[in-house]
Amino acid sequence: MFSSMMDPNNEDTKKLVESLFHDPMKQITQKALETIQALDLRNAEEAKVQMETVSKFLKLQAEVRESALDHVYEAMQRQIDHFSMSVDTYNLKMKQTVEQTLELYQKRINTEILVRQQVLTQKKAEHAAMLEAHAEEAKVKAQAMTTVSKVQTEVSARKLQQQKAKDERLHDKEMKALERLSMKMNQELQRDLNDLETKARRGKIGQDERAAINSELKIELDRYNQEFALAKTAMADALTKGRACHIESTAPKIDWGPPARVVPGYTQWHYG
Repeated sequence: MFSSMMDPNNEDTKKLVESLFHDPMKQITQKALETIQALDLRNAEEAKVQMETVSKFLKLQAEVRESALDHVYEAMQRQIDHFSMSVDTYNLKMKQTVEQTLELYQKRINTEILVRQQVLTQKKAEHAAMLEAHAEEAKVKAQAMTTVSKVQTEVSARKLQQQKAKDERLHDKEMKALERLSMKMNQELQRDLNDLETKARRGKIGQDERAAINSELKIELDRYNQEFALAKTAMADALTKGRACHIESTAPKIDWGPPARVVPGYTQWHYG
């Protein structure tokens, strides 16, 4: 019975080691691994606290291991007393068995922790590479947006300059047309005045009639000039706003009848 109890492959011995040693050690190791897996590399302070927790778990593991040995020894001591076996022989055999088990278990734990640390290191490197890639992508996008904005500004400036040149050409064209119209009206008016003087000299029209026509012509001419000035102002305002303005005008003139009379002039404008 004693030899069977001392055999590490004995079912009773296995159960004793499992309940008093393996189970507590597994629980502590699992807690340590879960803490390592929960590490948040983006939060250095939290990671520091979690690593301190892992250290406490590992320290607790050593304490539990020693405590487990004590429990195993106590349990086996009771069996030894029960069967009146040699305490020294039993302790030596049991110690060898437990130490072998602990050595294998410690190697497994060290391997697990090493693998987890390697995985975490790899994830940290991948995270850093991802952040660097995102930063580079943002930089490239910002440069592209700056280039596009610069090109759009240059295009807008060219369009504005082209529109300004177009408006200036239109302004010059309209003003020249207005000058030609004004010159034409003045020529026609002067021709009528010359005709009036000629007819008066030749006696074809009386002095009173001549004076009346002159007075009426002066009134119509003043009205016409006022309307024409308003039309010129409207055209200038339209051109500054990039709009077209067209003027239609006819100066006052003399209709020789008979009877002779003054035909009023007119001026009107419209935006095109």
